[in-house]
Amino acid sequence: MDIKDRSRFYFLLENGENVNNQSKRMKQAFDFVNHQNYHAEWINFDCLKMKNLSPKDISYRIVMENFINSNSPFEYLRNKESRIINPLVINYCYRNVCSQPFTNIPMRSWPIFSQCMRGLEITSSQLSPTKQNQIKNKIEMMSGKYHCHLHATTSFLVTDSILSQKSLSALENNIPIMNIEWIEMCWSKYQYEYRRAGEMNIVSKYRLPIFHKLNIVVSGLSMKEREEIKNLVEINGGNYRPSLMVKSNQKNTILLLHSSKGEKYKYAKRMNVPCVRVQWIYDSFETGHILPFDQYHIDTESKIDKIDVDNDDALVDSEQSSTSTDNDDENSEEFNSKNEIPNNDDEVDEYECNSNIQDENEKEWEIIEPIPTIMFSGFEKEEKLRLSRLCSEKIPEVIIKNDSIVTGELTHLILAEPHGTEKVYAAIAAAAFILKPNYIKDSIEKQTLLTEKEYQWGNGIHDEKLGTCGPKLMKSAIEWNNYLRKNKQSMFHGYKFLLLFDDTKFDLTLLMSCANILRAGGAKIIHLDELNGDENKELLEQIDYAIVEWRIGKKLTINQRSLFDYIEYFDQNERLISDTIIYRYILEGPDISLNDLITKYPVDINDFS
Repeated sequence: MDIKDRSRFYFLLENGENVNNQSKRMKQAFDFVNHQNYHAEWINFDCLKMKNLSPKDISYRIVMENFINSNSPFEYLRNKESRIINPLVINYCYRNVCSQPFTNIPMRSWPIFSQCMRGLEITSSQLSPTKQNQIKNKIEMMSGKYHCHLHATTSFLVTDSILSQKSLSALENNIPIMNIEWIEMCWSKYQYEYRRAGEMNIVSKYRLPIFHKLNIVVSGLSMKEREEIKNLVEINGGNYRPSLMVKSNQKNTILLLHSSKGEKYKYAKRMNVPCVRVQWIYDSFETGHILPFDQYHIDTESKIDKIDVDNDDALVDSEQSSTSTDNDDENSEEFNSKNEIPNNDDEVDEYECNSNIQDENEKEWEIIEPIPTIMFSGFEKEEKLRLSRLCSEKIPEVIIKNDSIVTGELTHLILAEPHGTEKVYAAIAAAAFILKPNYIKDSIEKQTLLTEKEYQWGNGIHDEKLGTCGPKLMKSAIEWNNYLRKNKQSMFHGYKFLLLFDDTKFDLTLLMSCANILRAGGAKIIHLDELNGDENKELLEQIDYAIVEWRIGKKLTINQRSLFDYIEYFDQNERLISDTIIYRYILEGPDISLNDLITKYPVDINDFS
């Protein structure tokens, strides 16, 4: 039997029983299918139910316009896993109405509304779970694919944050970054015009400008420089701010300056605003997208005093850094390292709208492995520069980072001596190797990165030598590395932590240091400012833990009533923890759970007043 004899299109009568009362789109689609010699039939809902169509039967399509969930026929058919399409899907194959027609219909088991995003693979960044789910549904209904991770085959990234790790990775790989309005306009306008979402004039209209929503503050510049930067920023989607205000403690604020001097600089460091050289703004403009801060930071690592928890050995040594303002995005590796193969859900329907039947073979994804990223800690400046230079010259395809803050892409931390700085804790959370100096020296000599196992600081440490923080932490580092690599994720992957602090009373350095460690481990850090608005209740429920800087017996006075309300709320819900719990969790190793430590070392809310 000819394939066309077996294929069936059931057009659901939605506006009464009279065919003439059906919409123009439905009648166009019916005429086109009929003209192609497929079986096309108008049918009412009751008769359609009597046919008892099987989800496994790929030879039929139910064509209907009303995809509203509350609509009884659509909801009924979707629950039955029927193969539903909108007439737009068919008309995208009809040259009389579509200027760039497809030759076939996607074969998918879920409802398809149009082919506007067919062939596109899209991911998102920095969107709320609700918004993420909304755009995912629309992308898939428009025949596109949505993925949580950024891949070599990703077509577009949708976000409102140009500074997320996903955004920076997308820029490095020439993946266009789009405003969320692009999805909404495709859904509400372009699909009804039978347009393709990837058309150049559509993409250019909704692509994020270079400095999208960045707040640029300057210090120590001449009036001529200020005016020039102001014009450059505002023309390219950013905001020029003459003052660095308290509310500028946001991930999209950047301070430009020539040297590490002045009150703005001191305040920016306290409020964790990135301080970069002026040249960054010009180089970013010349490149056509913002550049990573790595080569433009105005200073190197900062230091803070040791932290003493309950009179135990110090959990964190003196080498610390201020917090990063780049919120590491959920699942935001440069590219997902898992060897995933996509579902073949865009396979071409064998019952095409064209007599020529051609199956489209989807290519397997090319997964890009993370590039080895190396940092040094505890070395004299001259020695660190020498080793960094030799690494770059002798070892191919490695990244040498000289940042004060560890981020999730770190793979190797070369440590001069075993100790417990923020860098070390963050590197452990990121599942990086903590290695002896000989590792990098031997690798330079061999001109390739060697196997790490024999060079880890924790090797040869026995239980009787675990009297101090350094050796114990080094042993735990190996245990964590093995555990996290086996599970293929960082330590705090998927966690959301809320920082609770009164910036009028507290020194925030230790709490922000803890936030850096959590980010390096894949956690999302939330500030109180983000809880303003209608979605705050939903976001509150999604937060795993709220963190306060608390020590046993230390009384703390809080000036902000709303802050105390949040402390009470999370305490009552058993989700209030001290920042020292995070250090203890890393120090103890993977054999103890975070919940066990929280139970053992609860925060005493009576110390807050």
